Amino acid sequence: MVARRAGSKWREEDEALLRRLRDLAWLGPLWSALGGAVEDVPPDRAAGLLESLRGSNDQIDRALQRDPEALAGLLLEPERLPWHAFNAEALHHLALLGDRLIDRSSVDAGVRISLFAWSLLANESTYLEEIARKAAGESEGSDEVANKAVRRALEEPLRRLGRYARELVPIADGKMPSSRTPARAFRELSYLSDPTIAPGGIKGLFSMLSEEERRGIQRLSSQLRDAVTRDACARLSVALEDAFSSDEPEAFLLAIRRARNLWEATTQDTEVETFLALQTSEFAWGLYHEKRYEPLRRFCDLIRDPCYSLSQKVQQDPTMIAFASRCAQLLVFESEMYPEREKDVLELALRICPTHRNARLMMALHLGRSANQRLVRIGPGILGTSVFRRSEVEAAKEELLRARALWPHEEPTLRKAAQALKRLGISLEESP
Repeated sequence: MVARRAGSKWREEDEALLRRLRDLAWLGPLWSALGGAVEDVPPDRAAGLLESLRGSNDQIDRALQRDPEALAGLLLEPERLPWHAFNAEALHHLALLGDRLIDRSSVDAGVRISLFAWSLLANESTYLEEIARKAAGESEGSDEVANKAVRRALEEPLRRLGRYARELVPIADGKMPSSRTPARAFRELSYLSDPTIAPGGIKGLFSMLSEEERRGIQRLSSQLRDAVTRDACARLSVALEDAFSSDEPEAFLLAIRRARNLWEATTQDTEVETFLALQTSEFAWGLYHEKRYEPLRRFCDLIRDPCYSLSQKVQQDPTMIAFASRCAQLLVFESEMYPEREKDVLELALRICPTHRNARLMMALHLGRSANQRLVRIGPGILGTSVFRRSEVEAAKEELLRARALWPHEEPTLRKAAQALKRLGISLEESP
């Protein structure tokens, strides 16, 4: 408690000193509430953040009157911050805080705070010129020095994300990251490179930036993100080629497992999916022709989720039609390894690639077998008036008609079903 002498006046300077002492006392707890380690507490000058935020907005003031946890809750959700209420000094403090959070605590919140604080600070020319003069003296062009510094600072949080995201590349060699930070960094780069897939908060933050700033952020984020998947897939390609040449299914399955791990860490990245679709078909065909069904089944287990994800994207994006046939063939392999879901898997294959020869043949055979089973169930004899018999015969006919449309060539399974229908007096051209 501060003691005051009798008759002494409480000055503005005293009030400012009290606030400063309170802000310094808040700094450690605030950093902890933001997820930072005790040994990484920012230096005392970082307490200036609290003074710069004070009075900017009722929401901020209420948090400052409560406790450090309340303020941390706002800072960790940057989309809730009243960005346009902050003055230049507050933006500068927030930008530096965001930079520190990227390295020591919350990657996603840190990069958003840093990125948008630096972007808005770039418009504060008077403040920047003053900072530049203090740093470089009254030399001519100090305002340009400030602008260049901010532009570099604006790229820095993205490049930090890129450095963290690159820790995903060694997954291709079987080395998993020691934390979730690289995966979060990659996800954030994905959001920033394509805000249409990002949460609403990022879209809101992007709306505050100029078109030039948005394009710049998207361009650099995309470059950094693509570099990670490109380099990781290049390593995987070498591993897959070595495994294929050795004719060792276990080595190949190990490489595919690593690719699957990379796909999961990159939040279902499309480039990893297309890589798997293009690079693994030959291996699967080899197992199939050699009747090595156990490793083929394990292959299908590993590839299933990436394949289904890519299949959905192919259906939604006509520009990805080049991958339709590869996806369909991988689904055909799965349909043979898992007969209990054969029809559903083949239906998906045909939605992706209606002209796929193997998918059409396998679906025709499935329908032919189903028609034969229906006709066996109803037993021999005339058609009669039984509702069950008539519905089964009608269903068998419809299956056989579709099978012939898919596969008009001679096929024993289809011929057998057609002959069974004929014995019941049912023509494929007429209703029973």
